[in-house]
Amino acid sequence: MSSKRMSRRGFLRIGAAFAGAGVLSACAAGTAAPQVVKETVVVKETVVVEKEKAPEGPIFIVFATQYSGPPMNAGDDEIIALFEQEHPDIAIKKTTWPGQNFHDKLRLLATAGDLPDVFNMETKQLIDMVSRNMILDITELFNTEANLKQEDYFESEWDKQWFQGKMYLLSLDTQDVILYYNKDLFDKKGIPYPPKTWDDPDWTYDRLLEIALQLTEGEGPERIWGYDTSRWWVYTYPIVWSFGGLITDEARTQSRLTMPETIEAFQFRSDLINKYRVTPTPAEQTEGAETQFTSGRLAMRAVWNPWMWFIKDAPDLHFDIAAMPRGRAGAYTRTPQDGFAIGSQTKHPKEAFMFALFAAGPTGQEIMDNKLGLGTPTLKAVAELDSFIHPPVKGLEHIDQTLVLDIFRGGHTKHQDVTIKWPEMDKMIQAEMDVLLDGKQTAEEFCKKLDPQITELLQSIPEELRGWVGD
Repeated sequence: MSSKRMSRRGFLRIGAAFAGAGVLSACAAGTAAPQVVKETVVVKETVVVEKEKAPEGPIFIVFATQYSGPPMNAGDDEIIALFEQEHPDIAIKKTTWPGQNFHDKLRLLATAGDLPDVFNMETKQLIDMVSRNMILDITELFNTEANLKQEDYFESEWDKQWFQGKMYLLSLDTQDVILYYNKDLFDKKGIPYPPKTWDDPDWTYDRLLEIALQLTEGEGPERIWGYDTSRWWVYTYPIVWSFGGLITDEARTQSRLTMPETIEAFQFRSDLINKYRVTPTPAEQTEGAETQFTSGRLAMRAVWNPWMWFIKDAPDLHFDIAAMPRGRAGAYTRTPQDGFAIGSQTKHPKEAFMFALFAAGPTGQEIMDNKLGLGTPTLKAVAELDSFIHPPVKGLEHIDQTLVLDIFRGGHTKHQDVTIKWPEMDKMIQAEMDVLLDGKQTAEEFCKKLDPQITELLQSIPEELRGWVGD
């Protein structure tokens, strides 16, 4: 029995005693008015009942973010503050895990039954987390709560949010591989700049090699290199697709590494280092590609479009961006995505969805992508704002990212071959890729060795976990 109830009953007992006294007094006076006394007691009882109501506090949502350092952590904080202003009944508690593998930490928390309500993530992690029942199906919530529809997104990025007819992710942005070039090095040789259009018939990989050879000169630490890109094998996707090759078939059941076009693409990537020597080896790049580019010792680099935000403050650097070259099959590039998911263990699915939608919707995309340069918004209306196309930031005043939007408008991207077996496939290919790029095997040897291993890996995927488009 609570103290409040005892107090209330005590009050009623006292009220009853006073009521009896009133009746006796009235009889002594020769009149009776019990109705008035009864009404007074009822009024006082009502007041006490109203005082018993306890005010409800906000609903707390735990949000885990990959971004523990500036400037993206400030973007998260700004999004949270704006959301809480609009939704004072919901409070967001942000958590980060600096120095830890973010996605592995989420898996551990899932096992412990302590998943955060909302988390951002690399989209290529989606199918693995769906298979572990870590992510909530948000199809109904999106259809009823979101003022967004399929045509609001770039088509290729809309597809990545879905698996077997269910929606599991709210996409935030992509990090698209484009070409950066040092204008001063081009000017010094009198070489025209690379084009900004993806359909230029003269802008081919043969032409890129020709220019890279012209721009490469010198020896030792002062050597100027013509071209570079990451040694991670996925950065060969643009060459493979442009040459007409594939890594796997569309159904993700068979390797396609032994296609002549795929072999040719990997051999071209190796030859840039070992035959033509326009790309440095790791031993020749001890200070990193960023330092080489900003110091005028690297002419061209294929890298994700947010890189401009990392190099914009380099003194005396004059750079610009261009489209990737084309092969016989056209011009293609990779566009890996990030997004927001709702933890399957949340006790507040609607409120968690509301925050994820706010963070991955127009407000969040404009803050993280247009204002801070995290990537390319997947919502067309946000990507087409001038704040994205022409970043109003010192050092980027000359940039025109129309060519980035043309990746999606012109269909110059494909889905990477991500399945539930992606971690295994990634490690398998990268181990051999290092041997290839070191010049210790040919592309044909590389592809023929991996081909049966990849097929065996793909065919081990359970039927119920097939069917995702990839990243």
